[in-house]
Amino acid sequence: MLFAGLAEHTGEDVEVFVGVLAGSGSAREAAEVVRKYVGEEGEGGVLREAEALRCWEAVMRGLEAEGDERVLVETWEDVRESHAAVTAGMMGPVVRFYCRGGEVRRARMWYERLVGGEGLVPELETHVEVLRLCAEKGETEWAQEVFAAVLNGGGGGGGGGGAGVSREAWDVVLQWADVITGDSNEISRLLTLMKERAATTGIHPTIETFNELIRFAISRGDYRSARKHHKLAIHRRFAPNRRTLELQIEYLVLAGKTKLAPPIYEQLRAEELPPSYPAHSVQLLLQALCREPSSPEITELITRIHTDLGEWNSPLQTATTTALLSRFLQSCQFSAVIALLNDPSCTALTAADRRKIIHEMGEHIGRPTTSLEAAWDTYQILYQVFPELSVRQRTDIMRLFFTLGRSDMATMVFKHMRGTPGRRPGPHSYVVALAGVAYSRDIDALKVVHNALKLDQAVEMDTRLANALMDAYNRCGVPLRAVQFWEDVKQSREGPDYQSISVVFEAYGNMFGGVQRAKILWGQLRSMGVRPTVGNYRAYIEALGKGGKFEEAFGLARGMEMRDGVRPDVKLLGTVYALTKSQDVRDKVAEWAGESYPAEWKEIEARVEQLPRDIMAHEALEALGGSRLQNLLQGSQTSMLAIEEGEKGIEEFNPPPPVREPWEE
Repeated sequence: MLFAGLAEHTGEDVEVFVGVLAGSGSAREAAEVVRKYVGEEGEGGVLREAEALRCWEAVMRGLEAEGDERVLVETWEDVRESHAAVTAGMMGPVVRFYCRGGEVRRARMWYERLVGGEGLVPELETHVEVLRLCAEKGETEWAQEVFAAVLNGGGGGGGGGGAGVSREAWDVVLQWADVITGDSNEISRLLTLMKERAATTGIHPTIETFNELIRFAISRGDYRSARKHHKLAIHRRFAPNRRTLELQIEYLVLAGKTKLAPPIYEQLRAEELPPSYPAHSVQLLLQALCREPSSPEITELITRIHTDLGEWNSPLQTATTTALLSRFLQSCQFSAVIALLNDPSCTALTAADRRKIIHEMGEHIGRPTTSLEAAWDTYQILYQVFPELSVRQRTDIMRLFFTLGRSDMATMVFKHMRGTPGRRPGPHSYVVALAGVAYSRDIDALKVVHNALKLDQAVEMDTRLANALMDAYNRCGVPLRAVQFWEDVKQSREGPDYQSISVVFEAYGNMFGGVQRAKILWGQLRSMGVRPTVGNYRAYIEALGKGGKFEEAFGLARGMEMRDGVRPDVKLLGTVYALTKSQDVRDKVAEWAGESYPAEWKEIEARVEQLPRDIMAHEALEALGGSRLQNLLQGSQTSMLAIEEGEKGIEEFNPPPPVREPWEE
């Protein structure tokens, strides 16, 4: 066995061995050693009672450090049953474990069991942890019970009159006093007491004492107290050190007083800094400066701090990288963006951090204030530096460029998808691409997408894809080809859906003599008992109107609700109104719609001057992400890219409005 050789040694040897095991992460093995040698009196190497108690103290400390709650509690209960006497050093680790975990209820239960149940005086470090927990959680009542004990050395393990109070204990006492009183005079009184007892304790107030007060105030978000402690340190003539300057920068930035921080930064630059200085506070300042309005002074300071961080070999935090990235993108400093992304700090980022940067760049691409050229340059960098850019994110970017009227850029994004292993377009991407082609009416882009689809063996043609192809060919001025796809869909295993019916009616509306074919199809649908949707009605009414059958179309619109229980929506009413040829007919439509459907007509009337005559472009934009008339007339703006990993759970992207409305072309 591991400790078989200890049989010939004394209890003192066993105690040393247990201490080594417990302190090196093997507290459970140490407990086995203690159990083996406790109570074997009369044999060589036995543990006497005092030695056994000290061994158990070491074991409990080791278990506390290892952080296994179940083993820690079970070991204590086992020890309590097997020993008539226990010490505060054996039970204190359980109290401290819950204190460090922030569990007030359990920590207090075990503390009261230690003091009341066992009648023991807690060790100083236990009192310190309890007081620290009280300060963090605002437990003033409980803190009052231990405050005096800490000042007197914490009872167990310390002498009276404060002789046993450690520097850590003093820090906690001062922090607690700050939380409870918030009074500089009380802090000053305790500092004076600390100085008076220094002859006995050897512990004087130092600048680090104030640094701890400032740090604790910052952790609570109390920046006014942090500034107050800094002033008190100056008043008591303590010279600030590097840590003081760092904390001062930190609380100024967090308090929203970034403009006061640069002079402190200049003082920090003059300090001797360690190799690979982390520069947390400096990076916090840099992040805040990147959010400030642009000015030559701010730009110069950002550049200087960024350069200093490079000279100090300070690894950039993800928040710093994204802040700099956003600043460089906004100012179109693309060479700086590339240099930043090639920084060793960026190349070593985790997958989650890289997704954050992708999100930041995607947000910039989709922002309405970003110019088209800047959006394209940003995408080029994003595409080359982050090959993990997901298919869905690439599809969103492609959709954006289609919406902005740049089908050439959108087609290039599509080609990049096709050429990136593991990021090839799926059915959804093809549908979005075809919808974009329909909106842009770019026959060359349509050829690229359709040819790619024909060659893509991983994507199987279904009704949804066929509908998108029909729509794209129809809007690109080839309605006859769209009708051919309709014939294919009719013969397919899946068959047509309501969207297929709407698209083929739209194609008939754009064909010479198509109105007759539309009427034949409508009759076939009625004879088959198919109940048309409002979209089917709208498409058929549009085909009739374009074929010179406006009165028939108008009559169909007026009777559709009574005939099929299908209520006209805003889009259908807008279609009927847009098909009118004269003011008299227009007034007639307006009168009917206003009386029969006042809510829908009111929505149209508010924008009647903007209502598009080009219903097809309207439909194409809706396919790109809109769902209501105002999506076209007003537009909507949402987040450009989702940052979740994978394809699931990523929200749909509704693109911003195009630069020019289609009916203005």
